Amino acid sequence: MNTNFTLLAVAKHKKNTVNNFLFILMGMLLIFTLNASAQEGCNLSNTNGYYGGFEALPYLSTSGGTNGANNFGTTAASTDYTYGSGQTQYQILSSTAGQSGYLALNPHSNSYFLTSHTSSSQPNLKLWYKTLTVSPGQIFQISAWIANLKVNPVGGFPISILVNTYTVDPPTTLTTVVATNFAVTNAWVQITGFYTVPIGITSIQVEIKDPSPTYPLTAPTSHFLALDDICIALQPAGGPLPVSLVDFTATKQNKVVDLNWQTSIEQNSSYFDVEFSRDGSKFESIGKVKASISSTTYKSYSTKHLSPVNGLNYYRLKLVDVDGSSKYSAVRTVKFSN
Repeated sequence: MNTNFTLLAVAKHKKNTVNNFLFILMGMLLIFTLNASAQEGCNLSNTNGYYGGFEALPYLSTSGGTNGANNFGTTAASTDYTYGSGQTQYQILSSTAGQSGYLALNPHSNSYFLTSHTSSSQPNLKLWYKTLTVSPGQIFQISAWIANLKVNPVGGFPISILVNTYTVDPPTTLTTVVATNFAVTNAWVQITGFYTVPIGITSIQVEIKDPSPTYPLTAPTSHFLALDDICIALQPAGGPLPVSLVDFTATKQNKVVDLNWQTSIEQNSSYFDVEFSRDGSKFESIGKVKASISSTTYKSYSTKHLSPVNGLNYYRLKLVDVDGSSKYSAVRTVKFSN
């Protein structure tokens, strides 16, 4: 749905002055329709935003696979997974009832949804990703519906929506965690967040992935994930600009943990609440770091955890705006042993 490409393609196929006007008018109407739909926001409807469920023809093929094989194409999205039911594979199903190893679940909406088997052997594979042409300062709401299709892990596991940006001079890849939420057992939950396009960026890649296929370490080293109703919605101009978190790391340094993060844009940001957990489930605040309130340049922050525990230590950031609204970063872990 690259509107620039659509209009360019129309211009290349013009025949005469009259046809020129008609084709360009059609292209302008198409652009207006796409933008108007996107600005409605992600209100759980397949007709809003850029994408919806997995009923669209680019996703479905008439041959191969149970209930239709997935055909990720350039007009829909891409995936690093292969088709099938094994590890690092996916299927497009109307239900998981009767599927070996899966709990029974129906689509979040309409007829089809995506199931995948993530694996610790290849944790960096992207389950779903799409490259978009954007403009600096644009704000997108990005969301999806997720579920855990296995009995374990009992508390579910984290799934992240990420945005990658690339610069040529100097060559740099920046990854922003837009949102992280837990896929809970056999129930749909929404993962959603906002992303502001930084200055100088005209292309972004939105991706959905399982960042921790081993979570928690006592559980099997793979997850069964359900995914449905993906939405990338352009927000109206003048809306609130959330914090764009570029990176967040937790590093073991002798007997303490160094916590570092970076933002690309901040607007109405109040502070960062650094949270710690012994089990990855119950988090407590270990300190607050004042934010920049308003910034359009990269800002770096850091703090230390002086009393980590033996075993796994879990860390996350709570990003709090001046109006009290908040969102969470992805979880990072550091292990200490005797």
